[in-house]
Amino acid sequence: AETAETVGTKVTLSTLIPLIPSLIEDQESVIRQHLASQLLPLSLVSMVRNVGHGQRYKVADMLEDRSLPKFYDGEGYQVVTTSVVSHLHALLTDTDVDVRRSASDSLAGLAFLIRSEDVARCILPIPLKLAQQQPPKPNNKKSKADEQQEGFTEELRITAANLLAELGGAAENDSIPSELVREVILPAVLALCKDPGFRVRRAAAQALPRVLGGTTTEDAQQKILPAFEALSRDETYRVRKSTGECLVDMSRSMMILASKDRNPKAVNELRRRSLIPIAETLLSDANKFVRHGMMQFLGPFLASFYPFVDSPLDIILPGSSESDGSNHSGIVAQFFP
Repeated sequence: AETAETVGTKVTLSTLIPLIPSLIEDQESVIRQHLASQLLPLSLVSMVRNVGHGQRYKVADMLEDRSLPKFYDGEGYQVVTTSVVSHLHALLTDTDVDVRRSASDSLAGLAFLIRSEDVARCILPIPLKLAQQQPPKPNNKKSKADEQQEGFTEELRITAANLLAELGGAAENDSIPSELVREVILPAVLALCKDPGFRVRRAAAQALPRVLGGTTTEDAQQKILPAFEALSRDETYRVRKSTGECLVDMSRSMMILASKDRNPKAVNELRRRSLIPIAETLLSDANKFVRHGMMQFLGPFLASFYPFVDSPLDIILPGSSESDGSNHSGIVAQFFP
């Protein structure tokens, strides 16, 4: 990526991009992982003319501030949205989890850099395909190879859930169309919430708050919150524990939704009515790890409701102002209990 920034778009396309296929096949996973992490800045230089050495913006600047103007190179844009995306797809199915994680981060970052109308065509089909990965049904008793294949396909669905969460979160700032989240991403995440693998359901629970911010109040009330509540009662304690860890993010996503809604008071009421009972249930869960996990996030969860006017939390937290006119109830909640 540093070389690409120095030599510019044309040399990157003619010299560096052709090196990718051989590096994908490298036997050392650390090489493949490093390659996956480098493909995002490499793609940026390949398809954007006003970035890199001698240009107005540095690669790091444009990766940090996604609102900076981009002047796309026609040839480079085509190469990135076809060849490079295909290479990232291959790395997303790598046997090494760190390689998959780096490739997922790069692909999610690429969604912010290409034209928003191209996300559905270039990026989204990849996690949707991964979300449908299932092991072949064994003819007889499962062999060790069958179990390994089952575990690998489960890992791919987890990768899909994480990537869908990243893409869903992009709709909060209109980086991708909210219709895409509602019509394509949300149904895929909801399907993963019912996956037979508890690790996949756990990843789906963590994805729901990210996706919620790009949907509507109706979607939240009828689809997302019921799915989240069902996961909080999951038969596997690790899934239930995960929902407790996600309650803060879910509450904050509901606040984002309220800020966009015509009736924010109704959305905040839905937030209280839905999330507080889930927290109460987790605090009384039969499994100690679920209870302790919820206790760890209880303070930040309570603080997400600050200010506490017209909230059930107002009766258990100090709400009166101090003599100097300050009000410390938000700070108290943050470190409660």
